[in-house]
Amino acid sequence: ATKVWSARRGLMLAISLSIAMGLFNLLPFPGLDGGRLCIEAVQAARRRRLPTRSLIAIQVTGGLILLAAWLLLTAFEIYRW
Repeated sequence: ATKVWSARRGLMLAISLSIAMGLFNLLPFPGLDGGRLCIEAVQAARRRRLPTRSLIAIQVTGGLILLAAWLLLTAFEIYRW
């Protein structure tokens, strides 16, 4: 039984994906907004800012890890397909 795509079903899918992406973005991981919130919390607890070089290193490392995970997951999906 093939389900027919309707405007309502497409809208619900778009809403679900948007919510999922928003929640994923809030994960406390460098490179995501949740990671930035964690860094701000650490700086507030220390009552001083982290050195700029440290902030850059944290963000770049987190971004590279996310990129590697994305590429790895994409490769697995292509292989599985």
